[in-house]
Amino acid sequence: PGTIIDNDYLFNNDNNFICCISNFENSFGIAIVDISSGYFGVSSLFDEASLFNEIDRISPSEILVSNKFKRFDLLSNFKSIQRLNEIKFCYKHAYSVLSSTLKFNDFDKLLLNKNLIISAGCLLSYLGYTQRCKIENITYLDVIDLKSFLYIDNISRINLEIIKNNKG
Repeated sequence: PGTIIDNDYLFNNDNNFICCISNFENSFGIAIVDISSGYFGVSSLFDEASLFNEIDRISPSEILVSNKFKRFDLLSNFKSIQRLNEIKFCYKHAYSVLSSTLKFNDFDKLLLNKNLIISAGCLLSYLGYTQRCKIENITYLDVIDLKSFLYIDNISRINLEIIKNNKG
């Protein structure tokens, strides 16, 4: 679902995000890609409530997690969850995939922690595997500091009709 790029199956005004969640040292990293537009972003989250709220906000078509991810109950509202082998969440592999895809080797300058590198690298590796080709339109990584934004919870987003009209 998150890897669909055929315009006949995509809604014009909606993003078609696929996301990957990593969990390392009591925090989370989330990487998102809209393969049709080439948008690629990462965020750090420090508690489960923030993780759930961010996933709910971006409403991904597909979510990738390790088969050792302990909080599948947080993801029960989402349709397509892919449980990947823990080895796909290896830091060295993720770093290698990320640096070869983005042609950038000093991720410390981007202030990326291990969670961000693991989630971003794992997501790019999955896309390479499923698409069977290099994803040419992903060339930049947007590091999103969620503390810089006003957070609006799901109920408020629905009632304020920020994302979509309540009448359909």
